[in-house]
Amino acid sequence: MAMANVTTGRTGPEEHWEPALTPREAITLGIPRSEYEQAALFARTAVEEHQRLGTARDQWEPTPIVNDKLTAPFIADGEQEFESRLEKEANPALDKSQGLVENVKANLDEIAEDTRPISTPESGSNYSVAEAVDLVGQHDDTIERDGAVGMHHHQRVPARLQRLAIGVPWLEAVGFLTFVTYYLNVPLFEPWQDWLGWSFAVVVVVVIILGQTWLVRHAGKSHNHAREIYVNGHRIEGERGFTKRNWYLAGTSVTAVAITGGMIWRGVAALGNASITTTAVMVFAAAVTGLLLPTLAYLGIALDGSTVSRERDGLAAELDDDLDDYLQTISDSRRDLAGVAEIGGTLKNKTFPDICHATQEMVDGVYGFYGTVRLLIGGLKADPPTGTAKTIDVDAAGNITGYIGTSILGTGTVNLGPLFDRQHRLDEIEAQGASLLNRIDALPPHPWGKSRTS
Repeated sequence: MAMANVTTGRTGPEEHWEPALTPREAITLGIPRSEYEQAALFARTAVEEHQRLGTARDQWEPTPIVNDKLTAPFIADGEQEFESRLEKEANPALDKSQGLVENVKANLDEIAEDTRPISTPESGSNYSVAEAVDLVGQHDDTIERDGAVGMHHHQRVPARLQRLAIGVPWLEAVGFLTFVTYYLNVPLFEPWQDWLGWSFAVVVVVVIILGQTWLVRHAGKSHNHAREIYVNGHRIEGERGFTKRNWYLAGTSVTAVAITGGMIWRGVAALGNASITTTAVMVFAAAVTGLLLPTLAYLGIALDGSTVSRERDGLAAELDDDLDDYLQTISDSRRDLAGVAEIGGTLKNKTFPDICHATQEMVDGVYGFYGTVRLLIGGLKADPPTGTAKTIDVDAAGNITGYIGTSILGTGTVNLGPLFDRQHRLDEIEAQGASLLNRIDALPPHPWGKSRTS
């Protein structure tokens, strides 16, 4: 802390005055020489003023003008501490709290404005959440009613088989490419050695996979659709569907048998005099790739429930996701509002009091120096001033004012207005938080109610 340099001349009578302590005596008492010199200047200024006024010797207290100059550095240090800590500690906390409030506002606005349709690939129709919930209920009733009379065409195949039906083309592609690499001697990973053979093998694999996948998928869909309409009483249309299915299956069978037989024949020729074990592995790989995988793909589509059950399950999955998003948004909002409350409690119960306490300590540092000035004046009758707590007032309009100062007459103060500004901002943030919490509590429950996949 830098002391103010005060230089004044004698303005009173020529009565000689010397400090009550010499510099050596002051050092003995633990008073640094620089402090002694500064205190001596303030003491001499006060003494000369009292001498000019004719004040009694035991009442030569430092005058208000001297006090103002004497305490100014300490007040300035207190102001700097006060403003610095508000900037570093209070402002970031308030900004974070306001950010959390804005997050909650955005979340609730998103819930209020959420008009995303619920849809499934099965029908391609779009529904509101409430409409989707009603439709799922209708489908549940239909499935339960049909099951009660022995109509089980709504039953879905296991999820693994569903996924397998989707992934079969990729598995077949891997199987074919593996086969041509190891059993037909096509340098799949070194195409430059045989560009013609490599190109031919890749093209054949792609054509086979795409063609067979198309046939299998249409055969499976035809069977599924024909089965459903047949059960629903449309026997003639159902028979037509089964006939259509048979044509697709015939094409699939021809390609599957031809491909498998060709792979086995070509593999045996390529292996030559290979062992029975090697030949058996080759035959097994060819059969799996050419026959088993297409069969599984067909079953995964042909027996996979009905239009009703597939749409029901698709809508339920979409509603589950929408419900999860809804609940997660509410959970995130409550967590953010809890964060706002926590920040507010920390500011009011710790940060603000700590800043005031630190500022008060900086200002109160003047009492030691002020005591040195009085000690050098010497012979004073009154007791030295003691520390005082911060002063806070509320006017008739409810406005809060306050300051941190000293009990020394005529000294400046640290205005607490900036802290009250932060407090007002905190009050506004907490009021917003309370309003948002009320909005959350007033939200209706999600129409879906409970996730089916949780």
